[in-house]
Amino acid sequence: MRLHQLLASIFIAVLLAGCGQTETESHGHAHEEATSLVYTDYTEHTELFVEFPALQQGESSRFLAHLTNLSDFSPVTEGAVYVELRKNGQLKAGFRVKQPTRDGLFTPVVTPRDAGHYQLSIRLENDQFSSTHELGEVRVFAANEHAQVTQPEVAGDITYLKEQQWQQPFATTKAQQLSLSESVPAFATVKAPANKQATIRAPQAGYFFPDASVTAGHSVERGDTLGLLVPRAQSSQDIISLQLELAEYQSELALAEQEVQRLQQLVDNGAIPETRLQTAKAKQQQLSSRVNATQARIQQGQLGETEGGIAIKSPISGKILSSPLASGMYVDEQQVLTELAANEQRWLELSIPERFGQHVQAISGAWLDTDEQIVRLDEKNSIVAARSLMVQPASRTYSVTLGFAADTWQPMIGQTFAARAITSANKAAIAIPVSAVIRQEGKDVVFVHTGGETFERREVTLGIQDGENIEVTRGLQAGERVVSTGAYDVRLAALGGEEIGHGHAH
Repeated sequence: MRLHQLLASIFIAVLLAGCGQTETESHGHAHEEATSLVYTDYTEHTELFVEFPALQQGESSRFLAHLTNLSDFSPVTEGAVYVELRKNGQLKAGFRVKQPTRDGLFTPVVTPRDAGHYQLSIRLENDQFSSTHELGEVRVFAANEHAQVTQPEVAGDITYLKEQQWQQPFATTKAQQLSLSESVPAFATVKAPANKQATIRAPQAGYFFPDASVTAGHSVERGDTLGLLVPRAQSSQDIISLQLELAEYQSELALAEQEVQRLQQLVDNGAIPETRLQTAKAKQQQLSSRVNATQARIQQGQLGETEGGIAIKSPISGKILSSPLASGMYVDEQQVLTELAANEQRWLELSIPERFGQHVQAISGAWLDTDEQIVRLDEKNSIVAARSLMVQPASRTYSVTLGFAADTWQPMIGQTFAARAITSANKAAIAIPVSAVIRQEGKDVVFVHTGGETFERREVTLGIQDGENIEVTRGLQAGERVVSTGAYDVRLAALGGEEIGHGHAH
């Protein structure tokens, strides 16, 4: 019986010894915790995750310093690393490695000459920046002294190694105290401003031949030829009637121009809403187009150039929104030939449900998730172009229109989105990026970065969302770092175990 127990004990000891050797060779992270130190530290430019044996007088200690660029969370690939020991502000010992052992990993060897307590710092110097990590006090044990160090245990049971972080999209972000804007739901439609669009209609019946280069999405300048309209051979209108029609249009145009000038002054003085001015400008533009078209028809009749046709020109510089007609198609008088919108500005019309009417006057912007990006329009990049405090009978909604520069965001005119209309109310809150939150087992979860390669799964309670940021009301403190890019990969690492695909042999 004793022999059997002895043989079993020997077998287990051999098995454990073999497993221990495999782990050390493949991972390289199996340090004796009682005699090793681990630090994670951040500067403006870099994250440092370093491991090294306790420092002992006259003994060499190999540092495993992992350095990450915080601009894009890529490994640092160039530069020199300096390890410095100071006492009372004076440099007592310095050690340097000129380049990384491999991308992201620097392995300077530190051999202290004298025992004692020192301030430890690790500095990276390269062509882009200098980054110094102050790690606090460390002890150099005497040559004949037993080295024994203690550090608080890092929270978290999820391991996601630096090599994995560097190879996959990954980033961490601090939970911050932010001022978040409250919002109400809205339905948003992209439009061209009333005075920045044009509908081109046929001045008379005939056959339209659009220019070959004029297609939807094509940009044109004011005065560019959009195509030719060849009238029917026998027009029912003679030159005299056309001249009378021209005089009538010119008279109406003059009145419209005077009305625009009058309304412009009232808008500048804040006496009327800008929508009245925009309507007047649209009418002025329509009459101007009629005057131009009638003049072209008179010129054509006088010169007898019916075969050449009437050149249809663009009244504005902008982008063609639609070109539905095939070449040579017959069109009736006033039939739409094409539509244009100026390039420089767009409108976002917000439809606010009736039950949120008390917020309409306070709405100053909006944010929306387009699936490709979260777009935010506020006082920094947009204006409130129009606001209606009257409920639309059919939709039972209020309307607020935001104007923004087209280079701010480039949606297609006519696109619709679910949106959030920003009110003037702000709320101080601990906030993190929306991308940091994943849904797991019916709960909102974030992964807190507690150390260089260590993470903790944390359930959180969420509050209001403001664009890319969302409030955390429970489960997270300001200053804690969460995984903002790559949270799903960290989750997979948690499910699959710490050793999956790490290749972490130093």
